[in-house]
Amino acid sequence: MNRKNLLYPFVSVLFIAAVMTSCSEDDSESTPPPTPAITGSIEGAVALYDQGMEEEPNDGMSVTAIFGSSEYTGQTDANGDYMIEDVPAGIYRLEFEKTGYGTFKLFDIDHNPSESTGSTIVAETPALGQISTTTIDSLMVEPDSLNQQVGFTIILDSLSTGETSHYVRFFFQRGGVVNPITADAFTDLILTDSDPFEITFTRANFESMGFEPGETIRGQVYGDSFYSNSYFQENVDAWFFPNVNHISQNSVEFKVY
Repeated sequence: MNRKNLLYPFVSVLFIAAVMTSCSEDDSESTPPPTPAITGSIEGAVALYDQGMEEEPNDGMSVTAIFGSSEYTGQTDANGDYMIEDVPAGIYRLEFEKTGYGTFKLFDIDHNPSESTGSTIVAETPALGQISTTTIDSLMVEPDSLNQQVGFTIILDSLSTGETSHYVRFFFQRGGVVNPITADAFTDLILTDSDPFEITFTRANFESMGFEPGETIRGQVYGDSFYSNSYFQENVDAWFFPNVNHISQNSVEFKVY
């Protein structure tokens, strides 16, 4: 028997294994390590107020950047400035929270840090107010078909009357329970300078809100703050009013002719 022929396949196998091991080692040595994700800060400022226009201390408000399930938080200092550090690139939602204040949100903050630019400066400096303590004891309605207008009388709760300024906002919708989030229309902020307080809306006012003459409308009024912390959330197509005081005794139903 030829011993040389018997050894040849064995030597070949050893040679192939050695080459494969060498290639594997070469590949691992030539593959660079993964590049660490570049992070940067998100920076901005806020200005804090009470229910009216009086300034409040700006420190202690939490500002959280949210992207999916990831959250990164910073806090405002005495000047109202905040810095959220070590934030990876992404499109973020910012949420502003402090005890006594309705949560405010900013959307679509495009954070794209690079080695040369390590921070994103938020252009908007929101003025944020405290949650309203103005409560409504009663709302009365008096339609006037002759003059094509509707009069409302607001009576504040006795606990609210000691404040110097009261701000309210009307919400209107076509039937059902009036909800500030789902209402068909809402007014600008209204300063009540008396108690009871009377105000009139004309047919033109309601038409500008999208209502047609003859429609049955339900209305309700709520206490709000001068800086209402309101924001529009596009994905649900709705306005939010975080500082509204939801203690309001009744809604009213009427028609406009």
